[in-house]
Amino acid sequence: MINTSTEAGDRSLASILLSVIRNVEQIVQSEIRLAKAEMRIEFGKAGQAAKLLGLGLLLAILAAACLCLACVYLLATVLAFWIAALIVAVTLSIVAGVMISVGISKMCFASAETGGNG
Repeated sequence: MINTSTEAGDRSLASILLSVIRNVEQIVQSEIRLAKAEMRIEFGKAGQAAKLLGLGLLLAILAAACLCLACVYLLATVLAFWIAALIVAVTLSIVAGVMISVGISKMCFASAETGGNG
């Protein structure tokens, strides 16, 4: 017969299994803590990037508004001011309509490729 009486051999099977379960539980808990910490760091970086992106987009919108106003003033040198503003507004509306149409078409095409409705 094999003598299994060592230091660990004096423990019962139940206590060994309980010890293993505790160790696995501690490992899982520490992995969850690590994942939470990593997610906090990543969300912090993403938050900073989103703030910069938002500010950049806001400045781009303001710049586009200034360019539109400049176009109105440029046209106002040869036309009445309200006609110049109307021309710029109609032109922007047409461009926006075309962009929206193309975007909707692409969304429908992408939805059809994935088998969705639309």
